[in-house]
Amino acid sequence: MRPPILGRLRAHRPVPTDTEACERLATQLCGEDAPARFRRAHRLGAYTVDFYCPAASLVVEVTGTEPGAGVGRARERLLVRLGLKVMRIDPVDVLERPHEVFAVIRAAVNRALDLRERGLPPHA
Repeated sequence: MRPPILGRLRAHRPVPTDTEACERLATQLCGEDAPARFRRAHRLGAYTVDFYCPAASLVVEVTGTEPGAGVGRARERLLVRLGLKVMRIDPVDVLERPHEVFAVIRAAVNRALDLRERGLPPHA
């Protein structure tokens, strides 16, 4: 059981932490209802991404966890060069609208898997 003080502290904090958002998203993406297998905190090249789905060539990043803009652009270029689609999700959306966020990710995975099944690149 959580200490009551944590609930009060969270209520007064203006912005949720990225860790909380990643934990909530991990529960959905790594659970039984996930449309495909996701890896959490997966290393791709010199970077570690929040979530990676190899079957769909999809990276899901909680936006607040991204480093500075220069590093972010280099990271994005590398991931695209590797043939990956990158979805950036706001941590507030993960915590306030988790079912909607999961539905958007599920749709992206299903589309990529359908394209791959038809012999097309997963993000055509």
